Amino acid sequence: MDQTGYILELYEIQKIFTDPGEAAKQLLSLFAEKNCFSTYQCYKELNKQNKISYKNVHKKVKKLFELGMLNEVPNNGSPPKHGSIYYEISSFGIYFIFLTLKINSFNLAKLIENYPNNGLLKYFLYQFIEKKTIKEINSRIILQYIFKFLKECCSNIEDLLKNLPNIENDKGYSTYITITDNLIDPDMRDYWYGGSKEFIDYLKTKFKIKWLNKNTSKIKFNKSDNLIEIVEKNDSLILKLNPKIEKAILYDKKNKLFEFDIEAIDDTFAICEFIPKTVKEYVMEANSLGYERNVSGSNLCMEILKYTDFEEREGNIENFAMITSLKLLSKDQRFRNTLQEIKNNFENNFYNFESWSLT
Repeated sequence: MDQTGYILELYEIQKIFTDPGEAAKQLLSLFAEKNCFSTYQCYKELNKQNKISYKNVHKKVKKLFELGMLNEVPNNGSPPKHGSIYYEISSFGIYFIFLTLKINSFNLAKLIENYPNNGLLKYFLYQFIEKKTIKEINSRIILQYIFKFLKECCSNIEDLLKNLPNIENDKGYSTYITITDNLIDPDMRDYWYGGSKEFIDYLKTKFKIKWLNKNTSKIKFNKSDNLIEIVEKNDSLILKLNPKIEKAILYDKKNKLFEFDIEAIDDTFAICEFIPKTVKEYVMEANSLGYERNVSGSNLCMEILKYTDFEEREGNIENFAMITSLKLLSKDQRFRNTLQEIKNNFENNFYNFESWSLT
C-alpha cells in the first residue's frame, strides 16, 4: 500500500464512522500500547483503576471494532485461549487517536514499537527520521514533539478527507482561475493566475490558441454587459458572464469553446474551472498534503535542533535520554538531509533579502 492507498483506506472508514463516545475512546490508548489485546485483558486493565463490568467493556470494544477502529488479529490456525478474540488498533484507530487525544494520553514509544509499519509513520514521520532511529528514541521531550508533528499531519489529513465526499458525488471539483477585477488591474497582471498575463497564458495553453500573446493581447471588461473580450490584432475571444446561472461561456467568434463556473465575490466574480476527477486521482494529486507535511516536518526538526547545546546532568534520566537521542539523530541521514534543506533555503532567502539593499 502506498500513501494514496493509506488515505483511501481512512476515507472508506470515515464514510461510515460515527462518534463512539468518550468512554469507548478511552479504550483506544490501551490497544495502542499493545500489539494485540483481548476484551478480557482490557477489562482487567480498566478494573485496576475503576470498577467496570465486563459486559460494558465488551460492548465498547465491539463498538470500536464495528466502526473500523480495531482489527481482529488472526489466530494463524491456533485455537484462541479460552475462546478469546484478540484485537489490534487499526490504521483509522491510530489516526483517530492523534486527532482526539492529548500529549501524554498514551505511550507513543509503545505505539511506535507495536505498529512500526503503520501508514501514518511510514508516509509522514519516516520521511524525516528513519524508522530504526525512531524506535530507539527515548527522550520524553523529543517524543512529545513527534506526537505534535503526527497530530498536525492527522489534522491535515482530516481536512483532505472532508473534501472527498464532494469530489465523489460531483465526480470532480471547481478551482479558481482568476478574479474578473484582476484582469483589468495593472498591478495584478504578474500574479499567479491573478491578472491578464496569467489568464491569457492559461487560455493559450488550455485551448491551444496560438495567436494569444500575454505581452501584446489586451483584455477589455464591459461590466454593464458582463462581457470580457481578449483581443490580439484581428483575433478575439469573448467571455460572457451570466450571474443568474453562475456560468461564463467562452466563445471563439461564434463557436462555444468552454463553460466556466462563476462565483460572486462582492462586486466581482471568480472564474472557476470544473476539473473531472475520481477520488483516487484527487488524493494522488493532493499537493497541499505533501506541502503541509514538509512544513510540519521542518518544524519538528528545528524544534529538536534547539536542544543541540543540551548539557548532560548526572542522575537526570531525561537528560541522559536526550543526549542519547540526539546522538542517534546526528547519525540519521534523513534527519540530516532535512536540516541541510532548511539551511539551504534559509541561506538562499537571506541572500535574496540582502540583494534588496543593493538596489
